[in-house]
Amino acid sequence: MDTITSLLVSAKSGNKDAFGVIYHQYYVRIYNYILRHVWNIEHAQDLTSDVFLSLLLSITKYDFIDENHFKNFLYKIATNKINEFFRTKKTRRTYLDSECEQILKAPAIPEELEQADREMQNSSDYIQIHDQLKTLKPVYQNIIQLRIYEDMSYEDISKITDMSVNTLKSHFSRAIKQLKEKMQPYSNLNHK
Repeated sequence: MDTITSLLVSAKSGNKDAFGVIYHQYYVRIYNYILRHVWNIEHAQDLTSDVFLSLLLSITKYDFIDENHFKNFLYKIATNKINEFFRTKKTRRTYLDSECEQILKAPAIPEELEQADREMQNSSDYIQIHDQLKTLKPVYQNIIQLRIYEDMSYEDISKITDMSVNTLKSHFSRAIKQLKEKMQPYSNLNHK
């Protein structure tokens, strides 16, 4: 039994410290995943809290085989919360440039944003890629987020999105092709 599975068993029996360890181990990953979808710090914090509240309320109903099974379950909750957010807000999955700039140029970055900030700083092309990524269909955006940023296998993404592995591979291939086409003008500028 791996560490996370033993923590889950303890949390299921009411051990608040075990749940706290799980929370701290996964908070930043879930927060960053949500932030890359909603591009609003307050909404990302609220949705991340909702994910862990849902986990707390449902943890006794599930038997997790291993850490991978649990991680897929947690990302599925997060994906559902993101979808519910956009559905209830009746907001399209587009981002206001001012909100993106606020996140990218925040003078005082909260602790949970440090990893997201490092990821954004690692690539000088990040903003160009992000601008083009947000023009893709929401399903393509989500698959790219899970496959590239969260480094998940197609099998894991399949469990989160309820799509077949072949459909995911096809969507991922189309999304990358579209993204490359959209980035082509930028690569021509960079090589001059």
